[in-house]
Amino acid sequence: MKQEKELLHVRKRFYSFYFLFFFGYGAFYPLLSVYLKDAVHLSGGQIGLILSISPVVMIFIQPVWGIMSDLTRKPTVLLTMALLLTALFAFLFSLFKSYEWLLLAMIFLAVFQSAIVPLSDSIAVSFSEKSKIPYGSIRLWGALGFAAAVFVMGRLADIFHLSVIFYTFTLFLIASALFAHRLPKENKAMKSI
Repeated sequence: MKQEKELLHVRKRFYSFYFLFFFGYGAFYPLLSVYLKDAVHLSGGQIGLILSISPVVMIFIQPVWGIMSDLTRKPTVLLTMALLLTALFAFLFSLFKSYEWLLLAMIFLAVFQSAIVPLSDSIAVSFSEKSKIPYGSIRLWGALGFAAAVFVMGRLADIFHLSVIFYTFTLFLIASALFAHRLPKENKAMKSI
C-alpha cells in the first residue's frame, strides 16, 4: 500500500512536470516569430536566423548535457538548473530590442533549454521501466500542456500584449522546476508494484 501511494505521488509529479513545461513551451515558441515581427520589427531574415539558433545549438550542446549527466549522476539537479536558467534567459530575452542582443540571448536560452527534454525523458523512461508504467502515459501530459497553451496564449496575446509569452514561459518553467526537483533520482532504484 505504501509503495502504491509513493508510485502515485511520483506519477503525479511527472504529469505535473510535463504539463507545466510543455505549457510554457507552447506559450512561447508558436508566438515567438509573431513577437519578433510585430513587437520588435525584425526582418524575415533576422527572425529566421534567431529561430534557427536553437536547433543548431542543440546539435552541439545536447551531447555535453548527456556527458554531464553521466559524470555527475544527478540528472534531476541538472534538469532543475536547466529549467531555471532557461526561464532566466527567456525573461532577459523579453527585455532586449536590439537584433544583436536577441541573437545572444537566444544562444544562451538554447544552451540551457536543449538539456530539458533529453534529461526529463531519460528520467521518465528510467522510471517507466522500473515501475512498469507506460512512458506514453507520462509523456501524454506534455502534449496536453502544449495543446492547452496554444489555445490559451493566442487569446491572452490578443487581450494583453505579445510579451505575455515571455512571462508565461518563465513562470511555467519555474513551476515545472519545482516538480523536476522532486522527480526520482536516476541512481535511486524505484520499486515496482
